[in-house]
Amino acid sequence: MKLEKFNIWVKKLETLEADALASLHSHVEILMNSWARREKFELSWVASNKGIESSQGLVDLVCSRFKETVISGGFEGRNYAAYTAIIYANTQDILKDQFAQFYKLIGEKNNSAWKLVYERLYIYAAKWLSGRSIEGDAAIEIYQDSVLTFFEKVNTQKFSFENSREFKSYFFRILEFKTMENSRKRMLQRKRYPDTEWKHFIGAETAEKNETDDRYFFIEKIMDKSISKDELYLLKHYYFHGEKLSDIAKALRISDGNCRQKKLQALRKIAAVYQKMEFNSLQKTN
Repeated sequence: MKLEKFNIWVKKLETLEADALASLHSHVEILMNSWARREKFELSWVASNKGIESSQGLVDLVCSRFKETVISGGFEGRNYAAYTAIIYANTQDILKDQFAQFYKLIGEKNNSAWKLVYERLYIYAAKWLSGRSIEGDAAIEIYQDSVLTFFEKVNTQKFSFENSREFKSYFFRILEFKTMENSRKRMLQRKRYPDTEWKHFIGAETAEKNETDDRYFFIEKIMDKSISKDELYLLKHYYFHGEKLSDIAKALRISDGNCRQKKLQALRKIAAVYQKMEFNSLQKTN
């Protein structure tokens, strides 16, 4: 929009002309949806002290704040870039408060809040699993196991998710781990390895029966044998404790980029263990 036309539109907003207000609402909705997709935020995971709110209510609030800014003479930029900056800032500010209220409902096991979460996670998980060629019973099993673990962790541990992006990210960590776990289980079902191949894992699991309540006990034993102490610390704190990579990087005194690289390297090492076992088994059967 050219500066001259933009200023005419702002003047119409100052006098609350209907066409200017209608265009503001439509454009703000487009801007917010585009921003939310780009930044991976959920506009429907919002609430107030009255309960669950709609995304349209969020648009109304952002529009209302901008109108107040214009009417009070606080819109000094008078250009499109300044306008969008205000819209994005207001969106983030309101979302922070409204997600906090929404997450409070999650902690209270509010059915309506969890239903909204499940609906979105199902779509995201289906796309994520399909992109990795995981479909059918395997995809359903992984998703259900991930959701149950997610529900259990969120409702039994005290997390401080500041926004919906962090909340979703934690679910995807679980989904990623469950995919690895499912792959390992299916590999064992397909191939019958001699006891000697797995005795250092199965023996440890049998020797510590009391620990089998921990669903991660078996994979932890594999991790102990496959990766370095720093990599082990990284994966455990990322997948089991839900910590941010940036916080783990600080604890390990490395950069965020190096931390991400270490995570990938550790996962590749674990995958290599599975591949090596499968190769050895095939060699023995041929």
